Amino acid sequence: VVGEPLDDHARAQRLAEGVGIDPASVETNFVPIPDEPGLRERLLERGVGVGGLRPGWRRAVTHLDIGDAEIEQAIERMQEVLSVHA
Repeated sequence: VVGEPLDDHARAQRLAEGVGIDPASVETNFVPIPDEPGLRERLLERGVGVGGLRPGWRRAVTHLDIGDAEIEQAIERMQEVLSVHA
């Protein structure tokens, strides 16, 4: 399911909520994620890419190629990674 431009922000808020981040903190299609050692690599192993934001933070970005199904899949995979090291 391919997203619509106006849905990017809503999907970013859903992603944030799904991984325990206050969705009100999401103002764009970027979801800030507190970094921890090895987080990026563990997410990549599960097919979830995140980028750098600033020291101590990663970011997940929603865009046109990411629909609701992909967001739900990313939430499941991120929950696995984050719960293992919570």
